[in-house]
Amino acid sequence: MTMTAMENKTSSKNNLNESTHPLLDETIEMKSKDNVEQQEISLQNIDGDKSETKVETMVGEAKASLASKCKVLCPTQWAVGLDLSNRDDKHLNQQVDIKFNDVIGEVESNHSVDVVFRLAFILFSNVNIFVYQLVSGVLAIPCAIVWGVLFSLINVSFIWVLTPSIKVFNILLIVIHGLWAGLIRTFLHPIFEAVSLVKGPASNVVNPTPITTVV
Repeated sequence: MTMTAMENKTSSKNNLNESTHPLLDETIEMKSKDNVEQQEISLQNIDGDKSETKVETMVGEAKASLASKCKVLCPTQWAVGLDLSNRDDKHLNQQVDIKFNDVIGEVESNHSVDVVFRLAFILFSNVNIFVYQLVSGVLAIPCAIVWGVLFSLINVSFIWVLTPSIKVFNILLIVIHGLWAGLIRTFLHPIFEAVSLVKGPASNVVNPTPITTVV
C-alpha cells in the first residue's frame, strides 16, 4: 500500500509538472507575442511620426514656394511704398482739386430749396467721382504704359546719350580754352604790346584860337 501511495504521489507530481510546463510555455509565448506587437506598434508610430514630419516639411516647402511665387506675381508686392491714402504727396495737381463749393455758391439774397441744393451737391459729387473712376479705369492703364515708355526713353537718352555728350563737350571746351589762352599769350599779346609802345600815348593838346584885333 505504501509503495502504491508513493507511486501515486510521484505520478501526480509528474502530472502537475507536465501540466504546468505547457502553461508556462503559453505564458512565455503570449509575452513574447505582446512584446513583438508592442515593438511593431512602436515602429509603426515612429514611421507615422516620420511620415508626419515629412508631410509637414513638404507642406512648409510648398507654402514657401507659393509665398515666393506670390511675391513675384502679386501686384501688391510690386507696389511696396505706394501711399494709397495720399496719392498726390508732391502737390502736382492741386489746381484741379475742385469741390462743389469751389464751383457753385448761392448768394444770401437768393437761395434755392434746401432739398434741391442738397440733391445738387450729392449729384455733383457722386457723378464727378463716378465719371472720373470710369474714364480713368479705361485710360489709366494705356496712359500709364505710354507715359512709362516715354519717360523711360527720356531717361535712357539722358543717361546714355545727352549727359555723356555734354560731359565730352565740356572736356573739349576746357582743351580749346587752354589752347586759345596759350595762343593769345604767345602770339597776340606781344604784338599788341609792341604796337602800344611804338604808338605812344596820344597828345591831348588843344590849339588855341588866334585873337583878332579890330582897328
